[in-house]
Amino acid sequence: LVSEEPIYRIDLVFIKYLPEANNQEVFSKPEINLNKQLILLEEFPYPSISTESIPLNLGYQHNSLFISVSIDDDEDSKEPIQKRIDPDVPYLDEGRSLFQVDSGKEFSLIKEVSKLQRSRDYRVLGFKSWFQEIESKDKASPIFLDSGFFKGSRIFGEFNLYKQRFLHAEASLYLSEMNPSVEIEPYLIDLRSISSKDFKQNIYEEKNQQVLYHLDQSRKIKNKELHYLDHPKFGFLLSITNAKRNPVFLDND
Repeated sequence: LVSEEPIYRIDLVFIKYLPEANNQEVFSKPEINLNKQLILLEEFPYPSISTESIPLNLGYQHNSLFISVSIDDDEDSKEPIQKRIDPDVPYLDEGRSLFQVDSGKEFSLIKEVSKLQRSRDYRVLGFKSWFQEIESKDKASPIFLDSGFFKGSRIFGEFNLYKQRFLHAEASLYLSEMNPSVEIEPYLIDLRSISSKDFKQNIYEEKNQQVLYHLDQSRKIKNKELHYLDHPKFGFLLSITNAKRNPVFLDND
């Protein structure tokens, strides 16, 4: 059975703020406080491509390498295209699951990413896009977000979306930096995966890192609005779009 609950596409960009000279603000060291059971975002599993070499001498006769192709120039014989996909409505591809990140798909915030990457003020640490249902606050399940390390910096933490009168987003994220002189203690959380059983994971697989800053914000969200949830040192861009489980077609007219 396929759920009839509405789904949404979430697009998110992790950003670190670079200028240091004019910022005299002092931040206390944050204490990690994450929900002990979070949903894991998984990568869409593309099939592996065989790289075996092909023998040059296949033993084919010369005339077997060609086929006859008839070309029909009669335009009237072609069947008209009845439908075309509505580009304004994202849809969940067949074979892709909720909470599954597909890095091979076009990213809706790619223009914003390109602008940020050209800026001297910001560094893009990563970006993600996934589909999910959004439930009421008492039923909503928080997600574990992790940009991974890029140029020695990482943003990670929990992210929650829920419905009241409007859609709401809550984020409790941390910025950590690689530091060879620091060896951080393991911190285990329970992750719920869409493709495997629940499991525990140490959020500090790279133990030589130091957690420096904490972002704790909530925001009311509307369809296709672009939001920036920020801290003086880092933040993220967020966009939520109404989506469909199957392609939405437009009439040919």
